[in-house]
Amino acid sequence: MKKSVFYFLVFFSVGLVSHNDIKSQLLDQFLYQSEGCRTQSWANVGGRDCNDFEHGEWVLVFEDQFDGERINTDIWHTCIDGWNREHGDEELQYYKDENIIVENGELHLVAKEDPGMYPVWRFEEDGSPYQEDKFFQYSSGWIQTRAKYKYGLFEVKCKIPKGKGLWPAFWLFGNTYELDIFEFAGENTQECNFNAHKWTSNGSISCSSDITMNDPFSDDYHVYSVEWDELKLVYRIDGQEVLTVFRYRDRMGRTLTDCHNLINAHWAFDLVRFPKKPMSVILNLAISDGHYCGPPNHETIFPSSMDVDYIRIYKKISPSRTMTVNNNSDSGVNCFLGGSIFVGGDESPFMIPEHNSLKIIASNEVAIAPETELSRGADVDIYIVQDAHRNNAFISDLDQEDDGWGLSTTESEYMVLESKVTVSPNPGNGPYWVQLGTCWESMEKLIILNSVGCKMYELKVGDRQEYKLGINLPTGVYTMIVEGKGGNFSKTIIVP
Repeated sequence: MKKSVFYFLVFFSVGLVSHNDIKSQLLDQFLYQSEGCRTQSWANVGGRDCNDFEHGEWVLVFEDQFDGERINTDIWHTCIDGWNREHGDEELQYYKDENIIVENGELHLVAKEDPGMYPVWRFEEDGSPYQEDKFFQYSSGWIQTRAKYKYGLFEVKCKIPKGKGLWPAFWLFGNTYELDIFEFAGENTQECNFNAHKWTSNGSISCSSDITMNDPFSDDYHVYSVEWDELKLVYRIDGQEVLTVFRYRDRMGRTLTDCHNLINAHWAFDLVRFPKKPMSVILNLAISDGHYCGPPNHETIFPSSMDVDYIRIYKKISPSRTMTVNNNSDSGVNCFLGGSIFVGGDESPFMIPEHNSLKIIASNEVAIAPETELSRGADVDIYIVQDAHRNNAFISDLDQEDDGWGLSTTESEYMVLESKVTVSPNPGNGPYWVQLGTCWESMEKLIILNSVGCKMYELKVGDRQEYKLGINLPTGVYTMIVEGKGGNFSKTIIVP
């Protein structure tokens, strides 16, 4: 989100376009003309391998359709009482869990007048935390993914509120980088703002752009997304491209748009503000004191809410890509994708720390080294994805029909095999309860293998949805394979 202090900040308006015809508009050539937006470093880009770049077919790696009765805290952090974003008092809200409402298949982040003294965290000069009470006029809601992601397609369908002082946003943050997929000033919901920040000890190196429509965005639900890879950021609204920002340029100022011409250039200008590290995904509704928009006035309606239908994250999977996940892997990334993936491949045992999550998605095979260790409280999910493809990854709000095996088929030929299986307790000792989910009628066999591939257990399934496995397995990491008419997929079982 925008802050009150900007370094080298320049705004560009994309111009006025109709609600039904958001034209694809490439702004990068304009952004490059600004001294602030082109803050860059000279980088050696030769000697790289294009196979190491994000490529392949889109696979769904995260989705929340908010079908329950409360926010799923296994995948989301909330702004707990006492932790609030205060930057020069430019935000007037106190974030509270009770302002996060899930009902009727939607998430509602509710801003309301809620005056009172609330405890906030402060810090001594030596960094020691302490709490003190502060007066807040308003309260609101914030959620943030527990996992961090590096590259992917990030998409939300939501309806933003209108009203002076309201400040809804969908953004990524982490490792000194910030990527604002959208943020709105509540008094002007015809204008959608985009931004990318690189935070330093002196403030923010950032560059902002916006697009304006005839009809306010607050009138209806819209799908907002950004595609982020090593080379570019592509912003889309309702599936149509509205802004592309390229990361690299050659010494003549020409954009380097694919890995081959980048490598051939050997040296290139690299945008400092371009995000390069893993980030969490955030949805929130703030109240501005006037630095960004607002502040609220007598016409601002409270309570107001940001209404979210779903959020989805996709990553690219390449059948030809082989990956090793070990102690040298990026510790900030929780999701690894490839054709074949090997977990624990260096000389020292691979340890998954407490409360960390690790998701492995492969199209061919997954192998886990026997010495791999999982701390109690850590979480591991392994998926074998077959025939995963999406010819048009940006068609949103599709009518999906379940063919009985978790394969969603649409006019865009989108097919993703997703695991519907849950095992509990996991980690834990048997016996185990296995829930096959909505596609259980197409499942035929359940097999448990140990870390070296020996069969430990086999069960015929298909006549009911839930099974109790009365087995006790030795300490170790096991793979449960579910075979069915549509293919196979797997889930890891950890026995501490």
